[in-house]
Amino acid sequence: MQDDQLQGAHTTSEVTRMVLPFVPVALSFDNAHYFVDTPKKFQVPNKKLHLLQDISGAFRPGVLTALMGASGAGKTTLMDVLSGRKTGGYIEGDIRVGGYPNGREAYGRVFGYCEQTDVHSPQITVKESVMYSAWLRLPAEIPKHIRLIILMKRGGKIIYSGELGQNSCNLIEYFEGIPGVSKIKENYNPATWMLEVTNPSIEAELRVDFAHLYKESYLYQRNKKLVNELRVPTQGSEELHFTTHFSQNRWEQFKTCLWKQHLSYWRNPTYNLGRLILAMVSSFDKDQDLFNIMGSVYVFMISIGASNLLSILPVVIIEIPYIFLEATLFLIISYPAVNLYESAYKVSWYFNDIFCTLLNYKYMGMAIASLSSTYQMASICGSFCITVVNLFSGFLIPQPMLPKWWVWFYWIILTSWTLRGLFTSQYGDINREIIAFGKRKTITAFLESHYGFKREDLLLTAILLLAYPIFFASIFIYFTAKLNFQKR
Repeated sequence: MQDDQLQGAHTTSEVTRMVLPFVPVALSFDNAHYFVDTPKKFQVPNKKLHLLQDISGAFRPGVLTALMGASGAGKTTLMDVLSGRKTGGYIEGDIRVGGYPNGREAYGRVFGYCEQTDVHSPQITVKESVMYSAWLRLPAEIPKHIRLIILMKRGGKIIYSGELGQNSCNLIEYFEGIPGVSKIKENYNPATWMLEVTNPSIEAELRVDFAHLYKESYLYQRNKKLVNELRVPTQGSEELHFTTHFSQNRWEQFKTCLWKQHLSYWRNPTYNLGRLILAMVSSFDKDQDLFNIMGSVYVFMISIGASNLLSILPVVIIEIPYIFLEATLFLIISYPAVNLYESAYKVSWYFNDIFCTLLNYKYMGMAIASLSSTYQMASICGSFCITVVNLFSGFLIPQPMLPKWWVWFYWIILTSWTLRGLFTSQYGDINREIIAFGKRKTITAFLESHYGFKREDLLLTAILLLAYPIFFASIFIYFTAKLNFQKR
């Protein structure tokens, strides 16, 4: 169905008497075939596997059509072929949208295709998923008053295509009319019975080919006539053209995606409460010794950061309020617990460091996921990143002690800037003397000599703490849109 081909055009449904703000179109396919090369292990040169054979039919507006068949019949293959999602193989036949040759752009704008391999948010209901897709493509008023079925068998052949009728009476009448097919039992599920009586063992027992019987039936002739009618554009119609790539502007897309992801997060208490509890537990540390404070903050950065990196939901904007709450809880508990200096300036720095670091770990995990072809690969890369961040953060091995060749790693890792910002903002202006490694020094001098933390680097630190999350979020957004690891 089309949403903006003819602005202001309205179509009235004869059954529902409802005015629809789009022009309904049909998808027709005639003599569709699909071949793939024979796998090399079979060593059959110049031989192709015929996965779809002479498939004809149509999906019409206002008609609820069910595509059914046993496992391996070719249902998914047919849908992939019709939607232009096959990346390999050879396609033959005539596929048209509204009577015009099918284009992938037109298909994506006027039809929605939910694949069996699609990953859906478990917190979103089926109705909300349909609404989400409809808001991005079409109005929600889709009439449904006629029910058809397309039944396929193994080998990609149609064995029935026609109306179901009341309580599937037309389907039952058709198959019971074939000699030898057992009658359906009273109160038995017609869908189950249909698959049972058409399986290959029944065909072999009856010595019939249901696909051949269908081609000799009145249903086949009627469907061919329908397809031929739909292949011809209706009078006055135009081929689908769109002035924009998407039906909705970016702001509407953003609001729709934000609505969906808000529901996903709000209905996932295990994910959110788990990290909030971890942040609260990690913040309880009453030891006020300088080295213990630094160690506690470092352990928090690694543990909470690793948790955020390895347990992600692929959303950018909706993460911000939850991470804000996580950082706020940690600030409220940990800051007074370790008796840090009471100053709005220092508190702001403390919160900013924690907030930006949590965002960075979350978006780094998303970036890794967008660049990985499998979940296992993403997990391995995530674990490696945590190891590198831990090793070159500048706490276990301070920056002045790092070998010259490896020091560049220190400068590109966000955690090193987090520690630099935290301790320089809290202690970089404190001239109280301490004894460290047998020498008496001011805290400011100790931070500079042992860790390389300088107060004049605070402005650069603030800029980088904001830049890193933006950088990783941009990588995630770009490669999520550009990379596709699926092969069909």
